[in-house]
Amino acid sequence: MRREVVIVGSGIAGLYCALLCAQHSRVRLVTKNTIVESSSSYAQGGIAAVLGTQDRFSKHIGDTLRAGAHHNNRHTVKLVVQEAPQHIQALIDLGVQFSLDPRGKLDLTREGGHSKRRIVHVHDMTGQAVEQALIAAVRHHPNIRIQENELAIDLIKRRNRVVGLQTVKGYYYADAVVIATGGAGQIYPYTTNPPVVTGDGVAMALRAGAKARDLEFIQFHPTAYYLPGKQPFLLSEALRGEGAYLRNHEGKRFVNELLPRDKVSRSVYRQQRNGLVYLDFRHRSKSFLLNRFPGIYQRLAQDKLSLEKDLIPITPVAHYLCGGVHTDNHGRSSLPGLYVIGEAAHTGLHGANRLASNSLLECLVFASRTAKYLTRIQAHHQHFKAKKMNLPKPDDTSIGLRQQLQNVMWEAGGIIRSAAGLTSGVQAVRAIQASLDPRQVELRNMAIVAEAVLTAALKRRRSLGCHYRVN
Repeated sequence: MRREVVIVGSGIAGLYCALLCAQHSRVRLVTKNTIVESSSSYAQGGIAAVLGTQDRFSKHIGDTLRAGAHHNNRHTVKLVVQEAPQHIQALIDLGVQFSLDPRGKLDLTREGGHSKRRIVHVHDMTGQAVEQALIAAVRHHPNIRIQENELAIDLIKRRNRVVGLQTVKGYYYADAVVIATGGAGQIYPYTTNPPVVTGDGVAMALRAGAKARDLEFIQFHPTAYYLPGKQPFLLSEALRGEGAYLRNHEGKRFVNELLPRDKVSRSVYRQQRNGLVYLDFRHRSKSFLLNRFPGIYQRLAQDKLSLEKDLIPITPVAHYLCGGVHTDNHGRSSLPGLYVIGEAAHTGLHGANRLASNSLLECLVFASRTAKYLTRIQAHHQHFKAKKMNLPKPDDTSIGLRQQLQNVMWEAGGIIRSAAGLTSGVQAVRAIQASLDPRQVELRNMAIVAEAVLTAALKRRRSLGCHYRVN
């Protein structure tokens, strides 16, 4: 009898895990939008790995610990860093064409918090390139069934064990359920995350009774392209890694651009009180910028801006959930039968603030480790029962409540926090929750994660990493 594995989410973590699990199990990959829509697809920077002759595992470990304010799990950091190179090779074998230098070797770039150049990339579209390679492999695997446009509702439990998944289309029983749904950026009004990232996996796990850790550590990316009235567009940290400056409204540089993201974000946020803040790359040539950052260059050109000529207005935005559903180093949550990987998981790798380009790395390492661990579990005969759930379309009330929730989070759980703000924020989110229809699935999930973030932030009274309190 073959094992049945249900994986929720089609980012790099979910796709890579599906591909590896399919070697020993039947896999059902469920995603609430199309398979290409995930945070991974929007990841510009790259993947951190020790590949250069001048680099060492110890240096990558040290950089990760410093960025995470030494709140990391040191053992987890070590194993992730040491396993990184093999997964870069695995992606190359799958057809990912990482950018090369003039000598034909991997072009390693640098980002904030890194002491060495160790970021492999595909220009400024790394996530998209990796996703495309994985999707192609997953689509052609006979043991993987892909179910797109299918929203997950809840986990199914029997005797405190997760045995399946309820979606809008039915019940799927399995020997293991793997959550790979990403973070919760949409609980904020300004985020780099796509609209589908509403904290669904974390919320489902919390409702089922799984333990979570470090949800207060929301990383804000310091450089998103700012245009009033439009959704911010991420300006990769690799821009600063390659030498871009940050300037305030007076045209002065005000921070070391290669500090970890939490420190740069707070510096930008403070400068914004006096006026606009800009990214400045006017000291590099058009040919360099167009070759190295083609996606960003073309996006700015839509608004008649040029990296080599113009100051680019920026703002910090919600970017990454450093905490999540707590797991061990095999992806196991506190609930038997439930595994969590990628941004939805708390592995201890990131500590209080994620080091740039460690996110896709975490996806690869723990997708692999979870898939390998699942070879140990026994297959059981499960049954399937079809059932549909009719969901309401968003109306003015739900849209208004969503905006209200996001505004509460920006004010109470944003870049700089206070005891009074967090307390009132928790009350406001609970009031929103009380007014929701149970069928408003995404909004309910957002509210559950928002309350958990604010509650965790209220409990941690001292500032640490990307959790910054004024009192």
